[in-house]
Amino acid sequence: MRLLQSGKLEAAAAEFQRLQGISSAPESYRFGLRAADTFLKARRVGEARQVLDGIKVPAGEHYLKVWHTLLSAQTSLLSRNAEEALAALKRIEGDRVPDALRPRYHRILADAYQAKGEFLSAAREQVALDPYLADEKLKRANRLAIWDTLHQVTRSDLTQERSLGSPLLRGWIDLALIARSDTDPSFEALLATWEKQYPHHPARQEALPRVREQRAVLNLDPEHIALLLPLFGQYAEAAAAIKDGFIAAWYSDGANSARRTLSIHDTNAANAPAVYRRAVEEGAEFVVGPLDKKALKVLVASNVIAVPTLALNRIEDLDHRADIRYLYQFGLPPEDEAGQIAERAWLDGRLSALVLTPATPWGERLLRAFKQRWQDLGGEIVVQQTYQRDASNIETAVAELMRASVRPPASPTPLGEAYAAGSSADFIFMAASPHEARLILPWIASRGRDRLAIYATSHVYSSAPTPEADSALDGVIFGDMPWVLDPYRSELSASTRHHWPKRFETHARLYAFGVDAYHLMTRIGALQSDPSARLEGVTGILRMDEHKRIRRQLVWAQFLSGVPALLRE
Repeated sequence: MRLLQSGKLEAAAAEFQRLQGISSAPESYRFGLRAADTFLKARRVGEARQVLDGIKVPAGEHYLKVWHTLLSAQTSLLSRNAEEALAALKRIEGDRVPDALRPRYHRILADAYQAKGEFLSAAREQVALDPYLADEKLKRANRLAIWDTLHQVTRSDLTQERSLGSPLLRGWIDLALIARSDTDPSFEALLATWEKQYPHHPARQEALPRVREQRAVLNLDPEHIALLLPLFGQYAEAAAAIKDGFIAAWYSDGANSARRTLSIHDTNAANAPAVYRRAVEEGAEFVVGPLDKKALKVLVASNVIAVPTLALNRIEDLDHRADIRYLYQFGLPPEDEAGQIAERAWLDGRLSALVLTPATPWGERLLRAFKQRWQDLGGEIVVQQTYQRDASNIETAVAELMRASVRPPASPTPLGEAYAAGSSADFIFMAASPHEARLILPWIASRGRDRLAIYATSHVYSSAPTPEADSALDGVIFGDMPWVLDPYRSELSASTRHHWPKRFETHARLYAFGVDAYHLMTRIGALQSDPSARLEGVTGILRMDEHKRIRRQLVWAQFLSGVPALLRE
């Protein structure tokens, strides 16, 4: 259907409902199930449940009956009810699931077990799913998911399951157990035995290279570090703050600072490969940088990365580059904050959002990231509105946002979308600077919507308390770095704030970024070998994802009397 191919999911679902209404059984059941399936793809869980409740598939229609049960389970899962999803799936006898539905059956079961924290059961379903996946990207993603899930299982449970599980699962478990013994002198012999025992096992393609890589970097303790930063030009000021933070962490590292050599190299897109090559030739065992995304792209394309390297930016679509063994990526992308705001709001019980972002490329990035994560979670966006960065336009944009949030469906919003009559949001996602937020909040209050929860990115806070000015922001919830919100938890942060208050105020987050870049060096292997491992950094709680990107978990605060107050997790 063209509507599906063009991504118009709600219109496609409505068309399936129309066809359901004019068809006789069993075709009417098929069209109804397709409508529910399409609503789920659009994350319209309520509509999907309503359609499913209206379909009574007779016992004789086995395929349709199983399909209906799977869609019901998926609806429960998206409604955050994993228990209900599992109860529905257990009504199906696994050996009676039609082959065409088996991928969905195993995937929903795995997701439900994951949601309940039953990781071994989730891994069983992921392993069972593998043979049914034809698409190579899906197959690779599933195998990485198996590996990550097994890292959540205790050694004793893995050992017990090894004697009970299928031969395919046993191969995964054996490799996971070897990975946990990577300090064992017989590590290489254990790996060789595994390879001989499982010559065609799917873990050879995805997990085995990771085990070897983690061994190489697990006990990394470099004595010569090269820091690659743009010391001149557009990014020089940001680079100086990062450099200062990195050096401060180096100096405060006790005896390690005395035995480690740090070389700093001016690096840009034009010279990145040559500078990197020279740093390694001069003895660098670990490279930090480059910072500029263009320079990073040039470096990756040059194929010169030969030692563990922590890039200070992030580029996507590198997961297929198996040749880049030693590249790790650490950045502060605003998209990550937007995604975490969606997760925080969802965990707080919010269901529907108003979105207000600036009409800039930065604002578009935040909107796109928030919208994708929020809808993935099953949340609804009632209306989205952009604003130009001047006071008169902000007033107009807020007024339009409030008006559009209750607009009946016959009247489209400025974005060409229609919403249910009387639809109401329970929070606002706002991307704004401190100055812009101080203009936006009073206009929201004047429109009678001051009781709406408001979530914002860290950009809403200057990083230094200004109670008089920020009293206008009271009630706003935002995520930020521990370095900024709880500076006295870190001795280095407290010292910096005391001795260099101006530097702390203007470049606090970049300074913290440099501090964490230093501390990540010796923890790269531990983070890579164990997806559950965490580093309590000054930019957030750090972990490594399956693509060797460092992810930050923010801490949360709410403005009270113009000052951020930490929220309990």
